[in-house]
Amino acid sequence: SSWLGLLTPPYQPSQDKTRMLETSIPQHDEPSDNSSLTSFVCDTCGKWYGSRHTLRRHLRLECGKDPQYQCPFCPKKTKQKYNIFLHISRAHRNSL
Repeated sequence: SSWLGLLTPPYQPSQDKTRMLETSIPQHDEPSDNSSLTSFVCDTCGKWYGSRHTLRRHLRLECGKDPQYQCPFCPKKTKQKYNIFLHISRAHRNSL
């Protein structure tokens, strides 16, 4: 569909910046008091994640950043592309 091309964010980090970010992510390998599973905590905002991958995604796309994906049909914005796809498929089903 033509609206797919509208979902490219205005800013794409360089590979060097992404590599630097991934190597600076803290390693939390000890189980937390809140869970019997290993938890990963964002040092910036305190959000908890069940895997290192989701913490990395949070740091790369969400933490301290404004939403970068704009719905082409309404003012809705999200921080992750997948969430805007879900929004469009649910809220604008008749517009597709």
